[in-house]
Amino acid sequence: MGIKVNRLETDDYYDKDLYLVECTDEDTFDEVRLTDDIKIKIDKRYAENNLHKHPVKGKVIHANDDSEFKVGENLICKFWAFRNVDTGEYQDHIVKDGKKLFFIRLSDIVCSVDNKGQLRPRKGTIICQPIYGKLMHSSLYLTSNNEGRRRDIVKVINPCPDTKVKKGDYLLTQLGGDYEFYNGRELLISVDEYFDDYYAIVDSEHWYDGGDIRRSVNLNEQISF
Repeated sequence: MGIKVNRLETDDYYDKDLYLVECTDEDTFDEVRLTDDIKIKIDKRYAENNLHKHPVKGKVIHANDDSEFKVGENLICKFWAFRNVDTGEYQDHIVKDGKKLFFIRLSDIVCSVDNKGQLRPRKGTIICQPIYGKLMHSSLYLTSNNEGRRRDIVKVINPCPDTKVKKGDYLLTQLGGDYEFYNGRELLISVDEYFDDYYAIVDSEHWYDGGDIRRSVNLNEQISF
């Protein structure tokens, strides 16, 4: 097995662009079909998971000519982009023709999505699949409550063009470096190189982060094991 450690330095990338974005999923209700004849509406404002509770989709209304995302593109943003997570109040915005237009920074954007559901990750962002299984490495029998979505490793499915990471790689993530988002009903993970969300590239899902690896890695060097 091989492992590589990489760090990407940046200065003021996130201050480069500011977008004016219309929120396109302000509806506070989700419709769920129970049977062919029965469907119910669920108020998202009372959900426990912020991913379900807050709007995340928007459309670019204005951008600079050299901006990464263009006018008309549909975006998936972080769940705090349009509403304050603590208060539920709208973030900074203006109103034009009855529409709320929000000021969105690059750091609040995960990717764009086209009409076919294809994602284009923001520069520095690596889109991954979650990995499910044992939450810790052990030869002992583990009960079912020790299994689930692992927070230490993800599988790369759609890396941004400017990264060394390749489709099919596995990333060992920092604590909190695995931001969850949905594309339709599919749960995906966004890993941001500019925030050092991962500290190592590995070659299989059989690696586990016991804490010792992360503490011993010098992020300013590339290391081969």
